[in-house]
Amino acid sequence: MGSCIVLSCIVLILIILILDDLKGELSMNNKIYDILKYLFFFGFPAITFLWGVIYVVWNIPHGEQIAITISGVQTALGIALGLTNVAYNKKIGGEK
Repeated sequence: MGSCIVLSCIVLILIILILDDLKGELSMNNKIYDILKYLFFFGFPAITFLWGVIYVVWNIPHGEQIAITISGVQTALGIALGLTNVAYNKKIGGEK
């Protein structure tokens, strides 16, 4: 239960950061963007794969649904991060 609350808080913070950037405020610096990019490209897929192996080996109930949920969160946040990148590039291109 506690891990679900922590994950929900992290996802909420990421969504707030990403939405702020999409509004044009660009509150996310390069270091945060790079960390999120690596998290979405390597962290979430690794966690999803590891969970997929663990739930099969240990026969954990609802394991497939959890893996799909992790994958869905990864996809949604990855798309939002990509949109943030597009907004940033447009802003940088407009300032030149």
